[in-house]
Amino acid sequence: MSAPEWNNLSSGLLGAAIGSVLGFLGSVYLNWRSDRQGRKAASRAVLAEMFTNLDRAMSAESTRVLHEFLDSAWRTQLPLVAQLLKWPDLKKIVTGYDGASRGYENAQDEIRKLDDKQRNLRAQPPVMGEEIERERQFAGIENERNKIDGWFRALADEWITAIHIVRDLAVERDERKVFDEDLHKLEERLKAAKALGAER
Repeated sequence: MSAPEWNNLSSGLLGAAIGSVLGFLGSVYLNWRSDRQGRKAASRAVLAEMFTNLDRAMSAESTRVLHEFLDSAWRTQLPLVAQLLKWPDLKKIVTGYDGASRGYENAQDEIRKLDDKQRNLRAQPPVMGEEIERERQFAGIENERNKIDGWFRALADEWITAIHIVRDLAVERDERKVFDEDLHKLEERLKAAKALGAER
């Protein structure tokens, strides 16, 4: 084999080797980027769901009208989101979702019982001399309703903690100002609700 042929062969082999390495590295980078985008999208879906749940908790606390908490994004995106979080942070988010599920069911049961109790009390004709006892029973029902309101305030606190954990993973820098303003409004609403609850 002549020197020019050898040079051509060497150049071709070297070019092929470099092309293979660059192709492999490019493929690794594209996979890494795709995985990263997938995890970020999963985080955004979970964050949006948690934001909705926080709003629902605050609404239930103030209006006493229950709306079921969402968990579909959490259930479907958990494997991707879990890769981004350390265990203590993941545990806080799990606690928020678990608390929402149990809180909704418990509140529904308790509200139903209190509604029945109040309805039965109102259906009884007032008896002269028992007005104070009747008012005491109505006040007892209202106190129980106030406790349920407190459950939703505590749940809202858990959602806020979870939202702060996911915020940096899911919200782009150029979106943070608007996001933080929206979150601040809900935090102020919760603060006011806690102050009002403390007066009851």
